[in-house]
Amino acid sequence: MNDMNFDLMARLYKKVPRYTRLCFAVAMIAGWLTHFYMLTNKFLNWDDANNMDTFGSGDYLGRWFLKYIHPLGGKYSIPAVHGFLLIVCIAVSACIILEILQIKSMTGAVLTAVVLETFPSVVSTMTFMFMAHTSGIGILMATLAVYLLRRYRHGWLPCMALLVCVLGTYQSYISFAITLMLLGMIADVFHGEKFSGIFRKGIVCVLVLGVGVLIYMKLSHVIYPNLDQETYGGVGNMGQIALREMPTLVGRCYKRFLEYFLWKPFAFVSGMAQAANIMTCVLAIALFAYLVISRKMYQDVLTFLMLVLLCVFVPLAAAFVYFMAPDVTYSMLMLYAYALIYVTVIALLEYCMEDWHARSVSAGWRNGLRYAAVAVTVFTVSVSSYTDYLLTNRAYLRTNLATERVQQYFNRVIAMVERTEGYENGDSIEILGEFYYRDNPSTVEVDILDSEVLRELDGVALENGLITTGVRDNFIKMFVGYDMADLPFSEKEAIMETKEYKNMAVYPKEGCVQKIRGIWVVKMCE
Repeated sequence: MNDMNFDLMARLYKKVPRYTRLCFAVAMIAGWLTHFYMLTNKFLNWDDANNMDTFGSGDYLGRWFLKYIHPLGGKYSIPAVHGFLLIVCIAVSACIILEILQIKSMTGAVLTAVVLETFPSVVSTMTFMFMAHTSGIGILMATLAVYLLRRYRHGWLPCMALLVCVLGTYQSYISFAITLMLLGMIADVFHGEKFSGIFRKGIVCVLVLGVGVLIYMKLSHVIYPNLDQETYGGVGNMGQIALREMPTLVGRCYKRFLEYFLWKPFAFVSGMAQAANIMTCVLAIALFAYLVISRKMYQDVLTFLMLVLLCVFVPLAAAFVYFMAPDVTYSMLMLYAYALIYVTVIALLEYCMEDWHARSVSAGWRNGLRYAAVAVTVFTVSVSSYTDYLLTNRAYLRTNLATERVQQYFNRVIAMVERTEGYENGDSIEILGEFYYRDNPSTVEVDILDSEVLRELDGVALENGLITTGVRDNFIKMFVGYDMADLPFSEKEAIMETKEYKNMAVYPKEGCVQKIRGIWVVKMCE
């Protein structure tokens, strides 16, 4: 008997299509190269500073499933673990998306892998490193849910369960799942499925989503009864939408979508990136029109109208978080579904290539146009991914500098306390006084390397995000090696109301350090 029969990995390898293997390999390489700076260092933002040695939780935000999956990455916020798991989850998701959208070419596999690993939402996720792996699991669950729904007769049941878990991990990933459902049905139409089949699939999707959201909301209120009172990210208003508000919210979704792809919603979107976004939209329309006209799909009126309707719903689905939670803020963390628009262009090119391959190759200008279409699409997607690659590493560089500068800043503060007459090793230290960007800046806040631009990229930490009262004690403990006094808020307020504190100078002036109520106090600002 052949020993290879018992080689599980060899048998699995042979069963996996070549394009899938290539997609996974390229995704891992692209993810590692893009995020190498972050994976091999320890940079942090405000949330990561406070959760470096704790399991993530989020019952009060409706993210109750986090406590079950967070231990998979271990207790500590380690980039080489949490960040790596995020890359792996995206790589597996990319392979599944190829099956959903019926992308089988090597070109499509490579481009899909690169797009999903470099999209700016990933860098924002990486900056919240303690939660990076759970975000990756959320993306994977959303992708797998859609695949199971499409692949198996009773796939609706695991799909619904996974969608509930997705919502319990990070609510915005439901947009990713909905968009993928629509794109899967669009792919089905282009591969010959008629109106009746697509209509049935649409009804199933609506029912699965609707019941899934209802189950999630019921479970969330059972787990955290005060969920309705939460204001963070608009989570308390999720699902509580008045009928009269719906047209406005639908319009808002389309507006946000068009802002990203046709205008410049964020300062960090470069001119080249904006041009690539616009060209992506042009290509999507051009390739779609070509397929419809060349296949005469308009002759089947009902199927054609269904196809158009599905396409119209795609922007709404991609920005669905703005409908589901009306008070949500505009954040790159919530826009990962937008990455699927680039994958859509790749898929449409794939369907065109299938047509060209099926027909006899014609010489002359028609064949030249086909090569041009492939070249322009590959170039556009590649430029978009490369600009995202540059943006990602700019963000990591700026976060690195912010971490080091704040560390040096607090080193100077602690050194001043240690030089103060009367100080003895082990004495309690407390830093008081809040900083407010622009209104009350600190001496460490200097605008360098387009800080103002990167300020809009969610999660990227600048100095002001690391020196504030809610972060600095943990930062000093981790990066400077000092345990601060850890006073309750009421006691801090009491000290700040004393005559001694009010008469103190402000750091770094002489007299900014004084012992009050047995604690060495540093006054950082008025």
